[in-house]
Amino acid sequence: MLNYLFCYVDPGTTGFLVQIIIGTIVGIGFFFKTIWWRVKSFFTKSSKKEK
Repeated sequence: MLNYLFCYVDPGTTGFLVQIIIGTIVGIGFFFKTIWWRVKSFFTKSSKKEK
């Protein structure tokens, strides 16, 4: 005897999953942007110290 599992995914669940995916992509982008800014500021000298 085989047991079958029927799943129903409503539009609200689909929208929630899309929101999770988009939020993850934006979060990863912000994370790497912050790291890039810190690395860039470490290697650049500011002209305020020279004055």
